[in-house]
Amino acid sequence: SLKEGRVQVIHFFLSSPQYAVFLSAVFMTELIAGISGFVFRHEIKGTFLTTYSEAVMRYDGRDDRSLAVDGVQRRLQCCGVYNYTSWFSSVYFPVGGVPSSCCVSYSDCSSADLKNTTLGCYELVTSFIESNMGIIAGVTFGIAFSQVHTQYYTIMHNTTLTSWFELNQLQNVFSVA
Repeated sequence: SLKEGRVQVIHFFLSSPQYAVFLSAVFMTELIAGISGFVFRHEIKGTFLTTYSEAVMRYDGRDDRSLAVDGVQRRLQCCGVYNYTSWFSSVYFPVGGVPSSCCVSYSDCSSADLKNTTLGCYELVTSFIESNMGIIAGVTFGIAFSQVHTQYYTIMHNTTLTSWFELNQLQNVFSVA
């Protein structure tokens, strides 16, 4: 029957070893990434500091890296790596200027605007990550737990379906005879 055919297709998919291997590989990848992120969090902060500092130093206002810096500064309302003085070492602003993304009002950027944006982007990003580490770990644990839970119930469902198929085959054998 059609219903039995659908059950057999689902059973084949869920009982295939490739499915179990795939779920296990995804789980292990997430587990390794989570542990690595926690263990190497200081190295990640250092890499972010180096990358962001380099982006500020080589800022030209047109390339993708510069546009990313502008986007971060606008969204987070921060300026420079540590503060607006980070821009003074930029080759694009040799006389102490800053990009308009540092300013509260983009059309009228004055030195008074720079006093409104006192936080540097590095401090803001790293403090956000550190203060939300518990939430990030909790969400990661929740996702990992749901995957383990899914694998467990897939195995249980597979066992039940296998028993059902065996019982159904026995009934078919005895009903024919």
